[in-house]
Formats: sequence, structure tokens, C-alpha cells
Amino acid sequence: YLMPAVAMISFVGIYGLTNSTFDLLLMIAFGVLGWVFRKLDIPMVPVILGILLGELMEKNLRRALTISDGDLSILYGSPLAVIFLSMAVAGFVLPIFVGKFLRPKRALEEAHGDGTTD
Repeated sequence: YLMPAVAMISFVGIYGLTNSTFDLLLMIAFGVLGWVFRKLDIPMVPVILGILLGELMEKNLRRALTISDGDLSILYGSPLAVIFLSMAVAGFVLPIFVGKFLRPKRALEEAHGDGTTD
């Protein structure tokens, strides 16, 4: 019985704060969006980070490209930038590598047994 109580307190709070039904509908829409993300197994943290940091990243990228007169080498010119870009690429590639190559080998070993007894 906790969920209906939290929902009602949220509805009363947002309506009492703004006196706007648009804000109520917006809260319901984002609640439904969160429910859909959960049903589709879409992680919420990257979505929230993208929403919060997207505008800031775009603004700073535009500023960096303006300073460098459109030269993209400013993004990978320093050793520190290369390290961070390498870590980002590894963060995308390693999970794919582990899923494609290492997990099937482990599953085959478990299916056939490794010859040891407990």
C-alpha cells in the first residue's frame, strides 16, 4: 500500500506547488516513460546522465571547436585526452568482447564439465 500513498502525496505536492494540471500530466508521462524503460530493460542512469549533461557537453564542444577554428585534433591532441578516449572505447568494446567470446567458452566448460569432482 506504499505506492498509492507515495503517488497521492506526489500529486498533491506538485499541484500545490504550481497549481498546474500540466505539471501533473508531465509527472504522469515521465512515470509511464520510466515504467516502459523498466519493462524494456533500458538502464535509467545513462538516460538521466544524458539528459542532465547533454546540453553542457554540446555547449563545451562547440566552444572548443570555436577556439580551435573547427580543428578536431583539439579533441585528441593531448595525452590525457587520448587516455580518456581509450578508456571510453574500452568501455564499449570490452563488454561486447566478453559477451561474444568469453561467456560461450565458460558455458561450454560448464556443460561438458572440467573433469574435477567436488
